[in-house]
Amino acid sequence: MKTYRKILGIFCTFFLVHLRVYALPLDFVSDTKNLQIKSIKQTVTSKNIIVFEGDVEVLIDHAMHIWADRVTVNRALRTLVVEKVSSGAIKIENQDFLILADTLELDLTNKTGHANNIRFHVKEGYISAGRAEKVGKNKWSLHHMTYTACAKDKPHWQIAARKAMVYGGYFIRVSGVLFKINKIPVFAVPKMAFPIQGRSKSGFLVPKIYLDYDSGFGFKEEYYWYLGQKCDTTLGVDWRRKKGVVFSDEFRWARSVGNYTFINSNYAIMRNTFMHRDEKILRATDQRYWISGKDFRSYDDVLLNGKVNCLARIDFGTDKNIGYQFFNSINDIDNTFYNSFIVRTIWPKTSDLMELRFDYTKLSRRRYSYVKEPDQEERYVKELDNSVFVSQVPHFESNSAYRIFKNNFFYRHDMFVDQIDYRESEHERLYSQQDAHLLLARDAQTVPLSFANLVRFNYRATCEEAFSFYRNYLRFFLCPNIQVRSSLIKDQVLRKNAFEQKLFARGGGRFFVHGGVHWALPEQATLWCFKKHSIMNYFQPVLSWDYIPKFDQSHWYHMDKWDRVYPKNQLELSVRNNFVWDNMSFDINISQAYDFYDQKDLFPLQRSVHKNTHLLPIHVTCELERPEFNILLDQEYDIADKRLLHSRITTGFSVGNLKFDMGYLFQHRKMQQVRELLSNTSHFILLDVSVPLGKNLTVRYDGQFYSETGRHFLELSNLKPLLHRVYCEYNGHCWGCYLGYEEKRYRELGNDKHERAIVFSLRLDSLGSFAKKFKRPTIFKDHE
Repeated sequence: MKTYRKILGIFCTFFLVHLRVYALPLDFVSDTKNLQIKSIKQTVTSKNIIVFEGDVEVLIDHAMHIWADRVTVNRALRTLVVEKVSSGAIKIENQDFLILADTLELDLTNKTGHANNIRFHVKEGYISAGRAEKVGKNKWSLHHMTYTACAKDKPHWQIAARKAMVYGGYFIRVSGVLFKINKIPVFAVPKMAFPIQGRSKSGFLVPKIYLDYDSGFGFKEEYYWYLGQKCDTTLGVDWRRKKGVVFSDEFRWARSVGNYTFINSNYAIMRNTFMHRDEKILRATDQRYWISGKDFRSYDDVLLNGKVNCLARIDFGTDKNIGYQFFNSINDIDNTFYNSFIVRTIWPKTSDLMELRFDYTKLSRRRYSYVKEPDQEERYVKELDNSVFVSQVPHFESNSAYRIFKNNFFYRHDMFVDQIDYRESEHERLYSQQDAHLLLARDAQTVPLSFANLVRFNYRATCEEAFSFYRNYLRFFLCPNIQVRSSLIKDQVLRKNAFEQKLFARGGGRFFVHGGVHWALPEQATLWCFKKHSIMNYFQPVLSWDYIPKFDQSHWYHMDKWDRVYPKNQLELSVRNNFVWDNMSFDINISQAYDFYDQKDLFPLQRSVHKNTHLLPIHVTCELERPEFNILLDQEYDIADKRLLHSRITTGFSVGNLKFDMGYLFQHRKMQQVRELLSNTSHFILLDVSVPLGKNLTVRYDGQFYSETGRHFLELSNLKPLLHRVYCEYNGHCWGCYLGYEEKRYRELGNDKHERAIVFSLRLDSLGSFAKKFKRPTIFKDHE
């Protein structure tokens, strides 16, 4: 019998150890309804003290979840003491954080308490402290706090603070802040606040310091203003001692995934800048502004059983040079202002795109050059000022998807109707150099057509069919076009190779067809086999013919691509050669076209440099590509004079972190004139070199160069720099920085200007992976 009792006792002990016991003393449960505890073992040490041991799980007010080795509950004092017995930490989870600590004491009545060696794990990284006081339901007071986003045992960077207050999952307010890289102090801040867990709080952002050779010392300070959920704005001041000041504001409001509002405003007081004043170009203080923004909204339409999308865009000001001249951007300046309101929807049954638009565009271009009058010895500065204003109020457009007509051919159509107002003015001004100013010597208007206002209707259909026979592929297409205008330049409409009729009082309409045939001959494939390698070649010629009739258009307004129709009667032969050798490919494409129309009638970018020739320039493209190397050569040749008209070369290679990229563009001077190009640059070079100096350290150079004088290919003796950027970049595990020198050059009202600056940038990363946040031990060891 004794042996039987021993066996039964051992079995019961084993059963109780490996199964959770959920029962608690009845009087404790009834007295503490907001507390639930699960454990393997419970011990009542006195009337009011209960000890829970073995995989203890505690739930308080259905809001705080605790896992620990040992929990002691005092019924009289209504306190909870949480401890760890083995290595590791107690784990605490609430609606804001995941927390690790060595010990935790809680007052269940006041919701207060304290913890030792506490670590908060948030989306942005880790927060640790030697001691933390729980002063409210979601508020913690930390002593000797440390924050970092680095998951290493010894963090690469950290922010240490004497005191900190954590306000739930919203933000942290700290005092006595010291920023460290490893253990080296870098800078100190008396007080600061930063958001956590993806929440935002208003406050000043980290300032940026500039040291510019030409603009002097400067700084940029921004204030982030949290206006509400998914709505904020950033106010900024950018000041340079010799240049001036820019006041900026960036407003953002994301109402939902597809509905947002964005407005960017800039107002600048610019010193020592070139400007027009009293028929002079002189240096003075100027005031400029630029406001741009977008508002996108999507609505569910019950009638269409679909969505209606609305986009409003504002874009106006004096110019767009503000950000460029204050060294915030190195991108090219685009002085085009767009203002529009667009409503789009897709017709559910036909998948046609319907659009209603109110659009206003303002474009301003100024070009400067040096000229010499025939009877004058003095050189003049020539300014060509071209301004174009186009408004389409309203503009309705319909674009259909492809359909099959009685199983015979594919067709689609594009149609629009609008009211367009067009204004254009071009002035040619000559300035003479006197003292430090440029004085206006002559001003003349050079564009005869200055305005137009009319109603337009356009309809363009596309019908096409393709056939395959004996490995040949033949494609036919016809594109009928109908154009109606309420006003023409001349009262009398001339009829020539197009169906034209007089319409309305001063209007007219015309009909023409664009057609063609593309014939892809059979592809020839050849295989050469060697011992270890094989080469595959694909060869295919393509013959095409495009035709657009020629008709008189001197009476037709030319305001956009829908008004001007360039005739085309072109026969083209193109040959495709593709070589594949293991992991390397080499492609050669050659095309030669012959147009039966005169050069002056063709589209400018297709013209040859000879007036009487019908043979267009031959176009050759060669490309060699491997995984670590590529080179592209794209050129046009004038066969009659054996002249290179256009050349584009791009090449690049990479070996590990060593990278080299270069692009070269050449344009012959005669081609620029015949094709009416706005650019007078004959040579343009882009260069990008990246050289690794270690595992994480890289030196990089970016450069842009141009030349206006070279007339021949690779004539690079008069190259001028446009942009230089040299910097040393370090990319660490959770942080990075770079120190570099930047220089850019530009022209302001015909005067050469440049900006040079030393730039330092520091980047601190945050972890995005939740799984990594419990891998590392405590961070607080540096304070012990």
